[in-house]
Amino acid sequence: MTDIQPVEDLLPHIMEQHRQSPKGWHVLGTPKGDLIIISPSSTFHLKFIQINPSTLTGVGVELAGRPRELDAIRQSPEYGLRPLHDSDISQIITSLQQSNDAGPVLQSIISRDPLLPQELENSDANHFLTGPILTRPDFGDLGPKLLKLRSTLDHEALERFRKNYPMRAGMFF
Repeated sequence: MTDIQPVEDLLPHIMEQHRQSPKGWHVLGTPKGDLIIISPSSTFHLKFIQINPSTLTGVGVELAGRPRELDAIRQSPEYGLRPLHDSDISQIITSLQQSNDAGPVLQSIISRDPLLPQELENSDANHFLTGPILTRPDFGDLGPKLLKLRSTLDHEALERFRKNYPMRAGMFF
């Protein structure tokens, strides 16, 4: 594990890695602001505190190695942006209206390679499927190491929030 860093410093690093290669990414989150981002070469555990709809603070850490506790997540569909064409949307709507299983249609879309962010402008698609972002109530059952790290990140994120937004933090904590 490397040092805990502010998310404002980690996010540009993560985004740059994603910009270079959008394949092989997996994202797992909780409603409480925890996020695990798995790239082909590294894993990040982040804790966010939302300040407003467009601003957040928090902390995160890049994990050493490839934690085995996350192997099941690596088997899930890759995270990314996939183009949706009008025919895709029609097929999804038709399968849902006719009570058919939309699974095969969605599977064909999600099996497409994610686009590079710079490819979005050149795409002929008007819509994009984003994700998937797997969600669970918390990370408590992912193993003792991740549970301890989550606790540390919760504490550090709260300290950062109190330091950077003392008046707002006083309202909530």
